[in-house]
Amino acid sequence: MEVVEQAFVQKLQRDLNCLSDPDRSVRKRAIERLQKRLLNGDPGEGAPSPGVIQAAWDDVILRLLLRTVNDPVEKCRELGIQLIKSAVKVVPQVGKTIALVVPSVAERMGQLPFLEESEEIRLQLVELTVAILSADYRADECHAVADNLVKFLISALADPFHEIKKGVCKAVVLICTRSPQTLEGKTEPLLRALLLNITHTHSRVRLAVLQAVDEVVICGLPAGTVSSLLAPSVKSLAFDRSLSVREAFFPAVARWLGYGDHPSKERVSLSCQKKDLIVNIPCLLPLLLLGITDESPDLAGGSLSLVEEVGREYEENAFLRNPSPDKMMVETEDEMTPRGLTGVGDCSMVDVEERNDADFPDYLLGAPYKGRPSAGCRSMVQVFAGTNVTDCLDTLLPAFTSAVSDDDVAVAQQVIAAVQVLGFYVRAENWLPFVLDSVTDSRSSEALRANGLVVLAGLLFGTPKHTLPNELVLQLSNGLRQSDVRCSDHPAVRRQLLAVLTNLLNAAETISSPSALNLFLTLLQLQSVEEDAQLQMGASEIIESLSKKLGLNSVKNLHEKFQDELIPLVTAGYEEWLGISPGRALFQTFMKKSGSTVGPYLKYVVNMFNVCLHHDRDPVLRICFLQLLDEMFEDQALGPWWIPLSEQIILELLIPCGVWRIGKVAAAVRHRAMVALGTFLRQDFCTQASMLELIKPEKQFLSVVKSCLDEDYYVDTRRATCHVIQHVIRIAGAEMADEQRITLSLEIQKRLDDSSDIIRLEIVPAIATFFQTMRNSSSDEDVKSLLSNLLVHMDDSNQKIQLKHRRIKDVLDSALRIQTNGSSNDGTACESLVRALDWIGLEDGDGSRSRLPKMRKYCAVEHLGLWVHIAWALLLEVSSVTSGVYHQGPHHMRGFNNTFVPGKHSTTFSMALQRGIPCEMVCTNSADGVSCKNAPPYHMNRVNGSDHHRNIISHNRDHSYALGFVQFARGSFFLSIYDFSPSSGVAGSSIWTARGPGHFAHGVVVDEFATLSFLRKGILELRNSLGTLVWTAGNPKVLAKNLEFNLDDGNLILYDANNNVIWQSFDF
Repeated sequence: MEVVEQAFVQKLQRDLNCLSDPDRSVRKRAIERLQKRLLNGDPGEGAPSPGVIQAAWDDVILRLLLRTVNDPVEKCRELGIQLIKSAVKVVPQVGKTIALVVPSVAERMGQLPFLEESEEIRLQLVELTVAILSADYRADECHAVADNLVKFLISALADPFHEIKKGVCKAVVLICTRSPQTLEGKTEPLLRALLLNITHTHSRVRLAVLQAVDEVVICGLPAGTVSSLLAPSVKSLAFDRSLSVREAFFPAVARWLGYGDHPSKERVSLSCQKKDLIVNIPCLLPLLLLGITDESPDLAGGSLSLVEEVGREYEENAFLRNPSPDKMMVETEDEMTPRGLTGVGDCSMVDVEERNDADFPDYLLGAPYKGRPSAGCRSMVQVFAGTNVTDCLDTLLPAFTSAVSDDDVAVAQQVIAAVQVLGFYVRAENWLPFVLDSVTDSRSSEALRANGLVVLAGLLFGTPKHTLPNELVLQLSNGLRQSDVRCSDHPAVRRQLLAVLTNLLNAAETISSPSALNLFLTLLQLQSVEEDAQLQMGASEIIESLSKKLGLNSVKNLHEKFQDELIPLVTAGYEEWLGISPGRALFQTFMKKSGSTVGPYLKYVVNMFNVCLHHDRDPVLRICFLQLLDEMFEDQALGPWWIPLSEQIILELLIPCGVWRIGKVAAAVRHRAMVALGTFLRQDFCTQASMLELIKPEKQFLSVVKSCLDEDYYVDTRRATCHVIQHVIRIAGAEMADEQRITLSLEIQKRLDDSSDIIRLEIVPAIATFFQTMRNSSSDEDVKSLLSNLLVHMDDSNQKIQLKHRRIKDVLDSALRIQTNGSSNDGTACESLVRALDWIGLEDGDGSRSRLPKMRKYCAVEHLGLWVHIAWALLLEVSSVTSGVYHQGPHHMRGFNNTFVPGKHSTTFSMALQRGIPCEMVCTNSADGVSCKNAPPYHMNRVNGSDHHRNIISHNRDHSYALGFVQFARGSFFLSIYDFSPSSGVAGSSIWTARGPGHFAHGVVVDEFATLSFLRKGILELRNSLGTLVWTAGNPKVLAKNLEFNLDDGNLILYDANNNVIWQSFDF
C-alpha cells in the first residue's frame, strides 16, 4: 500500500475499530463519521482522490465495513449498507467490491426464509446490488460470483415487497446486458423465478418482469424451455389490462422470434440463432398473432407489421425451404398480404390437401374483434397458416384448449371461431388424436376435459358435413363412451359432450353399428341426468336423429336393434352400485326408455333387481329401484312378461322390502315397496292362482302387508297398503279361504278406526271389493261386525269423516251388483236379513220393519242373494241413520269402470277441450290470488283464499273442497285439495297433494308464480316460476277431453272422449 493510502487509512482507523464496539451507539456514530470522512475528507483537507479511496477501500475499509451488514442493530445495518452504496459510486473499479459484497448479500437474502427480517434493509441490499452492477467491472469478475449472485436473485424474487421485485428485475437486466456469461447454465431456474411474478397485481412489476424475461431469453435458454415454460407462462400478457405491458410484450415476442432491434443483439445466444428459433415458431407465433386482435388499433397494427417482418426474416433465412409461387401472395379481404406472412405460415409445416375457399361455409366467418385490422378469425388462420398447420397441432390445440376458458368472453369466442375454421381446413385424422387425448385422459381435471370438449365440438362444427370417415367416427365414439367422459358429473362436461355428439352426427359420412352403439350408450347416460331437464331433452332429440341416420323408423326400433348389446353394458358393475352411481342412473333410464322392447329380457334382470334391493344395500339405491319397478309396472305392454314372474317379483323383490325395520329410511323403503306392489296388482299382472298361492300363511305375504297397515312413520305407507289390500281381495275373489278372509275383514275394520282421516277414507274401496267377492255360502257371522262398523261410521261426529256419502254409496252399489248362482227364493234369506237388521241396531220405531214384507217379496221375485238384501236394507236406512242428505255422484274408486252420471245434488267444476278451439287453461300462483288464463266462462273460483291457501277452484258453500296452492313455508307451496269453509276463511287439512318421483313423505314444492296448466294434449302440468316441470298427471297415450273437480268429495278427475276415467286424485 502506498504511503498516502496508509496515511488515509490511519486517519480512519479509530472509526474502523469502533465498528466492532459492543455499544450500538458507538458503532452507529462510527459509521456516520466514516460516511463524511471517506467521501468528503477531513475539514480543511478536502476529499481524497478516487485512487486513494480505491486502494484503501479494496484493501482495508470494505472488509471491515461488511461487518455492518450482519450487525444485530437494524439502524447500523442500514447506515453500513448506505455507506457501501455511496462508496461504490466513487471508486473507479468495483471488481473487488463484487467479490466481497455479493456473498454477504447472498448470506442475508440467498435462502428462504430470509436471514434479513427487515423489509427496508432487504430493499437496500437489492439497491446496493443494482448499484454495484451498474458500476465499472470486468465480465469475468461478475462471473466469479455467479452462483451466489443467481442464488440471491432467485430468492429475492420471492420477496412479497413489490419494490424489491422491481429492483431484482433491474439487476437481472444489468447482468444480461453487461455480463451474459454469468448466467450460462443458470437461465432456466432464473426464468422460472421471474415467471412466477408475471401475473403480479402491480402493472409496473409485470412490466419489469417482462423486461427481465426478455433479456434472459436473449441470453439463451436450454432446448425445450420456450415451449414448455416460457410460452405457457407469458401468454396472459397478451390480454393484460395494462396497455404499457402489452406494448412491451409483442415486440419482445418478435425479438424471441429473431426480429427487431435490441441493445444486445450481437451477443451470443443459445435460443435466438435462426436454426433454433425455427423450433419455437409453433409456440411463439400464436402469441404474436394475438397482438393483431388487440383492442388498441395502434397496437394491433404494430403487431401485424411485426408478423410481416418476422415472416420476411424467416423467408430470407437459408434454413427455410422456398415457398411455392402460388403461396407467395395470399389474398385477404381488401389487399394482398406480403409474402412474409406466408413464410411464417409455411415454416416447418407439412401441407395437407387444400380445401377450396369457395366451399368455406358462411357460418364459420368470424366477426372481427374490436380494433382488429384483419378480416377476423378466418383470415387469421387462412392467411397465417392456411392448410399447413398439421405439424403445429400439438401446440395449437393445447393453446386453444386453454384459451377457450378465458375470462374475457370475446377472446373465448374468437378462439372458438378459430377452432371451427381449423376444423374446416385440417383433416380430422390429423387433429383427432391430440384432442381425444385431452378429453379421455383420466388424469385430466374436469375443467380441462370440458375445455377439450369445447375444442372438439368446434372442430366437428367446422368439418364439412357428411365427410367424417366411419373409422374416425368409431374412434371418436369409443373415446366418448369411456366412463371418465360419459359419467362425468361436471355440468360443463355434460353440456359440451352433448354439443360434440350433435356436431358428430352432422359431420359423419356414415355411422356403423359399433359407432351407433357407442353413441346410443353415451346419449342414454346424458338422458339419465335427472336434475337437468334441458340436457335430457337435448339427448332425446339427438337419439331421434341417430335413429333417422341409421334409417330406422323410430327410437323404439333403435332400442330393438341394440337391446342385446346394451343389456350387459347397462348392468355392468351393479354389485357395487350406490344410489348416486352413474351406472344406476343409466340402467334406470334405459329400462324406462326401452318400453315393451325390454320385455323379453325381464327374466334376466330380475336377479339383478334382487341383489340391488337387498336390505344391506344403499337405501337410496333400493328406493330408486322400487320407483323404477313402479314405473315399469305402469306399462301395460310389459304384462305378458311380468305375469309369469309374478310370484318371484312379489316374494323376492317387493315383500322383503316391506319387512319392518327400524328407522325412517327403512320406512321410506316400505312405502315405495307398497306403492310398487299396489301398481303391480292393479295392472292384473298377478293371476288368481298366483294370488291364492301367495296368501298362504307359510308365504308370509299377508303378514308383511298387515305390518305395513300398522306403519307408524308415514301415513302414505298405510294409504298405499289399503290399495294393496283392495287388489288382493279383488284378485283372490271368492276363492279366498275363510281364514284369510276373516283376517282381512279384521284388518279392514281396524282401518275404519285409524288415527288418520285419509286412511279411514282410503279403506272404503277395499270394503266395496270385500262385498263384491263374498261367496253366497258365507255365514252371517262373517259380515256382522263389518256392517256394524260401517253403519257407525256413517254417523261420525266429524262431518268430514262421515266416510263421504258418495263413497258409502259406492260400497252399497258394489254390494247390489253381486249376483248369486241359484239363490234360494224361500224365506231363509229373508229371515237372515231380519237378523242382520237386528245386528245393526234398527228398531221398530224407525220404520224399517214395515219394509221387510216388501223385501221378502222382492227377494222371492228377483232371486237375489243374502248380501244383496243386507246391502239393500242399509241403503234404505241411510237417510234415517245419517245426518244430512245423501246425494248420488260418480264412482271414482280404483278398480271400478263406472260411467259418470251426475246427480242432482252433486257440485262439480268441469272443463272440456273442444276440437278446433286452442283452449289451454293456465293458472298462476301469485300474492294477489290465483289468476287463470283461458278459464271457462263461469266462475271456477267463487271465493278467494288467503296467503296460506290460494284457491284455484272453490265453492261458496262451507265444508266443500277446494283445489289450490297451500303455503307451508315462506315462499313455498304445495298443490293440494283441502276442506274449505268460506264463511270463516279457514282451510282444513289436505286430503291430497301432488307428489313427484322420489318424494315419499311430502309433495312437490313450488314457489311464487308457479303454474298449473290443463294442456291441449290432455294432461295436467305443474311448473315452478322458472318453467321447470315438477309434476304431471294424465296418460300421454290417451288424450283427456274433460277435466272435472268434485267439490263435494274433493276428487280431481281426467276423462277421455268416452267419459272413462284416465286419472283421478283418489288413486294417489
